[in-house]
Amino acid sequence: MVTMPITLESTGGRPLEEALDGATLAAKIQILEELMTIYIGWMSMVSEVLVGSHGIKNDISAYRVDAHYIIMKTMEKIYSTGDAYKSLDELIRGLTQE
Repeated sequence: MVTMPITLESTGGRPLEEALDGATLAAKIQILEELMTIYIGWMSMVSEVLVGSHGIKNDISAYRVDAHYIIMKTMEKIYSTGDAYKSLDELIRGLTQE
């Protein structure tokens, strides 16, 4: 799976690892807040794919092309932000070790 890198405003577009290196606690908390916003959006997309109005768990018919299209577009968004979860996990681990 290929994911698109996320770009955070709070890192000025720099890679997360580079931005965290030597960052102050306040800067890390700001990055954490931005990542949480991304993560919440990511989780809402996962929920929509599973149980939303066109969700997989709603036993959609194979002929419901519109529903399949919506699921595919949602999954595309999830995959494009999938590295947000990994970044969030790494940042939380780093903050809790300080």
